[in-house]
Amino acid sequence: MERTDGTRVAVRAGLVALVMLAWTGATTPGAHAQGVRGTATTTVRYLSLRPLGLDTVPRDEVLVDEDGGFQLDGEPVYCPPDGRDCTRYRPLDVIHGVVATQDVSATAWGLGVQGLSATFLLRGRGSLNDDFAWPGSDDEFDAILAYAQLQRSFYRIRAGRQRTLSGLGFSGFDGLDLVLTPGSWLRAEAYGGRSLARGLHEPRHEALRPIEPFVLDQNAYLVGGMLQVSPRVGTSLTGRYQREIWADRVGLVSERASLDLRTDLPGPLHLNGSVDYDIAFDRVGKAHATLRSRLPADWGWLEVTGRRYLPYFDLTTIWGFFSPTPYHEGEVTGTLMRFRPLTVWASAAVREYGDPEIDVLGPPITDRSQRFGLGARWTTPVWVVSGEYRLETGFGATLSSGDARVRWQASPGVALSLRGTAFQQIEQFRVGENAVLGAGGGLEVGLPFGAELRGGVDLYTQAYENRAGDADWDQLRAHTILRIPFGEDPGLRGER
Repeated sequence: MERTDGTRVAVRAGLVALVMLAWTGATTPGAHAQGVRGTATTTVRYLSLRPLGLDTVPRDEVLVDEDGGFQLDGEPVYCPPDGRDCTRYRPLDVIHGVVATQDVSATAWGLGVQGLSATFLLRGRGSLNDDFAWPGSDDEFDAILAYAQLQRSFYRIRAGRQRTLSGLGFSGFDGLDLVLTPGSWLRAEAYGGRSLARGLHEPRHEALRPIEPFVLDQNAYLVGGMLQVSPRVGTSLTGRYQREIWADRVGLVSERASLDLRTDLPGPLHLNGSVDYDIAFDRVGKAHATLRSRLPADWGWLEVTGRRYLPYFDLTTIWGFFSPTPYHEGEVTGTLMRFRPLTVWASAAVREYGDPEIDVLGPPITDRSQRFGLGARWTTPVWVVSGEYRLETGFGATLSSGDARVRWQASPGVALSLRGTAFQQIEQFRVGENAVLGAGGGLEVGLPFGAELRGGVDLYTQAYENRAGDADWDQLRAHTILRIPFGEDPGLRGER
């Protein structure tokens, strides 16, 4: 992903300043309880798959079926009405992809000022072969987090690259964040800075330029605030407002608000709910309310949930103007824990889709779907055995799927696992008249000084019925993860 020279210089300068701040404070004599703790994580992923390629078919080799469609060797093809050659997608040779990522995260404190710390999370990535263009592998470096923090008893200030996690999503920005806690019952927050494209950790104008050539070539700025009131123990009400605007103030990117409630009710009941509102489009977005009750005699839990979902699009795309259709859903979930080490759970849900307000050609599509689930887990200090089955019928497709897993703690530092999966999806949106079967295993090894090595291999294959001539769509996936902690907390030295 292309970056400007100015951004490269700014990012590197900020990171160097942050690292130097951490290093200088950690090596300053007499500083407050100096320490640095962090983690370096190396991940390598492998994937083999068979891609599709567009192929031209001579028109005189194509047959017309009884419905007027075009076929070649029993497979559908597209033939344009102007008489040109037909086209189809055909399977190509298997390709292999290998990508590696390196994450380094750390927090340093004792920087010469009481309550001052520095935190960063950096990520490097790269493709290790040229067969497969792994998504994002051309963006070799990301500074996901890089901020300095000053903590006091009644306020907290952060400056740098950071993100907010809320019912409005994950919003990253380069700027300032101020949190005030004048009392245990009240918490207020205000933040703002240069907005980052969601999921990309890049300024909006740089991140979107390769895929959206008509997006304004400029930054956007984000401002927001939060107010949380906790009138009693177990109850909190949180309101949040957030707005993004282009740097030249010619228009909005987004403007939204949300409200969250969590409260303990009389007896064993607990209620939590949330709703967000898109001010720019003047409509309610997502909402949910969950009532949870502990069953008598520690038998388990019962949950009843109502939810609404509406896709969110900001004003940089046209999709939000097509009036997306929401759905409403009711779900009941029960968890039985009486017969430990065995835990059993079951769920059922009904989902109703809104009226798209369009004319539908052909037979109508149902606007209701049902979901059911059943699972169990048996847990001991050495063995964990779990399985789950899910069934979804109605809108768009019918999905039947199941998963099973066994984990064996062979020794305090070694664990082995086996897993299997199967699913079949039929009707309109489908894998095909077949089932997908998967099997795999994993290994976890504890290393000296708190390091950990994990790895796994999974094979997915499609089992066809009466379609022996179909291509082999099998996939092989593998991964290794090496996690190495570093640094120490001086306050814990006496506990060793």
